[in-house]
Amino acid sequence: MTSMECDLTIMRAMTPWGFGMSDCMACLHTNTALLMAARAVSNNLLRSLTCLRDRPVPRKTLPIPLAIPEERRALARMFIELTLAFNATMFPLDAAQSEPDANLALVAVVVMLGHAEGHPMNTREVAAKINVARETARDRLKVLEKLGLIQRIDGRYYLEPIRAQTVPHLDRFALILSQAFAVLGPFLAKSAT
Repeated sequence: MTSMECDLTIMRAMTPWGFGMSDCMACLHTNTALLMAARAVSNNLLRSLTCLRDRPVPRKTLPIPLAIPEERRALARMFIELTLAFNATMFPLDAAQSEPDANLALVAVVVMLGHAEGHPMNTREVAAKINVARETARDRLKVLEKLGLIQRIDGRYYLEPIRAQTVPHLDRFALILSQAFAVLGPFLAKSAT
């Protein structure tokens, strides 16, 4: 609805209740002023948060210097946040989540990878992909099946149909990746040349 349509709707709603045109206009001016103030506050808050996010974190001198610290920090944060996000996708959206299990999330990601590549993996292939014992992979695959995240069809593992068709927490993944690649992108571009 455009601003003009909104104004007309407010005027139509107020007129039957005995409000005259001048009352309507005063209300519209007040609503417009409030909306403009809210937008200004919102924009200022967004700019402030962006400044805080982009401001370099003061660093103390470390006893062991670290090469490319900003890039390593971005990569480490991305890994941690992606692991937590993948862990969150293993549970129904309305269910309480248990303590994050990076090993279980890794197996779920391997199943997703096989499914996405068009070559769903069996237990042996999952184990080989993440360098764990076959029994360990089998146990984790059983947990993921019990959680309803994956399905086994003819000995191969797939994401369950609803998760295969939708991407839970897509906005969270997009934010994690965009924040990481804001730092890593320029670094990767420089190292490619």
